[in-house]
This record gives sequence, C-alpha cells and structure tokens, in this order.
Amino acid sequence: MAYLLDRNIVPRLGEDRPASLWLSNPLHRAPPGRFAPAFVLRAADGTVISSRDLLGKRVILIFIGQEGSVYLRALARRLIRIRERLHRADAELIAITPIAAETRLPVEPELGGVIVLGDVAGWVHRAFGAVDPGGQPAPSLFILDRWGRVLFRSLMGLGEPVPSLAIVMAILSLDLLA
Repeated sequence: MAYLLDRNIVPRLGEDRPASLWLSNPLHRAPPGRFAPAFVLRAADGTVISSRDLLGKRVILIFIGQEGSVYLRALARRLIRIRERLHRADAELIAITPIAAETRLPVEPELGGVIVLGDVAGWVHRAFGAVDPGGQPAPSLFILDRWGRVLFRSLMGLGEPVPSLAIVMAILSLDLLA
C-alpha cells in the first residue's frame, strides 16, 4: 500500500489548506505535471504489473468505473483500433477495473487484447482521483509520459468530458518532441 503515501497527494510545506481537505478532494490527486501515484496490480493473466514496469513508455490509463462509461468505452475501442500506431509511439494502453481482472465481467468486454489490471479494493482509483462524488471508482482517463508524470487527465466521475481520439494523439505527439 505504498501508493497511498505518494508525495503527490500530500500538501507541500507552507500551503494553507488542511491536509484532510487536501487528501479528500479527488481533484488534487495526480494533477497534470506531477508524478502519478505508484501502484502494483495483478493482470488478467496473473502477472503482477507495477508503475515502475511502465517507466520508459508513454501510458494511457483507462480507469473503468463500477458502471463503466459508454463514452469511455467508445474511446477505448478507437484506441484499440490504432494500437499499432500507439506501439510505434511507444505508448502502452492499460485498463484498470474495480473488479478482479481475471473475471473480465461485462464492464469491459470490448477491451480484448488490452492489459487489464484489477483494482478490487479501489485503492488505485482513489489514489489517482478516479472516483465519483461518493468516492466510488468511476471512469477516468490519464496519459503519463515516459517518466511517470501525468500529461493529461479527465475525471469523468466528477463531470469532466471524455477527450477525443485527436486530443489523445496530439498529447502523445507533443510528448514525443520532449
């Protein structure tokens, strides 16, 4: 559970808001420009994948909520169709679901071929802020750079829009220039 103590969610010295308020607000978790919380999760095939394993690659994290999201699943299907293009850009597409990855319930049936990680307790969803107003896992999308920094996020559980495929590809292209 080391990812719960990530330095991105702890307020900096001299900040005037109480730590409890800071930690309770999902918008303050994993903001763009900061390093993403560390995590270790089990994949559907039984392998264990950690955030350290993803360093050196651009990562698109698709957080599936309890109910899923029609728009997020549509974006995921489009990303899967251009998977070869993503691999050429050294980008990895990963889905994180609040159910055991090996069950592959109908929450994400169209994610065939994508690495699916199970976040049964919802700790990683909460560490990233991928939650609804009640604190339950909700659909969200994060794009991480090669060093594990958040380039982009959309917290759909809190009303933020699903980005278009063009926006996702533009962010990945801009990161290639860095």
